[in-house]
Amino acid sequence: MSENTANSEDLEEQFRLLGANLHKVIKSVWESPERKKIETELVSGLTNLTNSLVQSGEEFTQSETGQHIKMKLENLEHQIKVEELQENFIQVLRNLNRELDTALEKWNLNRDPEK
Repeated sequence: MSENTANSEDLEEQFRLLGANLHKVIKSVWESPERKKIETELVSGLTNLTNSLVQSGEEFTQSETGQHIKMKLENLEHQIKVEELQENFIQVLRNLNRELDTALEKWNLNRDPEK
């Protein structure tokens, strides 16, 4: 066996060992009590945070300020709908007037042959 072949095989073996060792380290860390404790604390902390935010949101919604904001938002929504309806109605009237002008022009041209 040549020296290059031996080096190549040794290199492959070292990479294989590195992979196996990394696997063992990662598995050991993942299964460690410390990691499990951190996971439990994170889950518990996030659950508490979520519950606190939900409770705060519900309290705010029921508060006078929350009710006032809700009313303002509902009024704004109504105002936007009214404005949209008004804009649509104005557009319909414009179109109707334009069509009536066109029809009137045609009518007058047909009635007065000198034009």
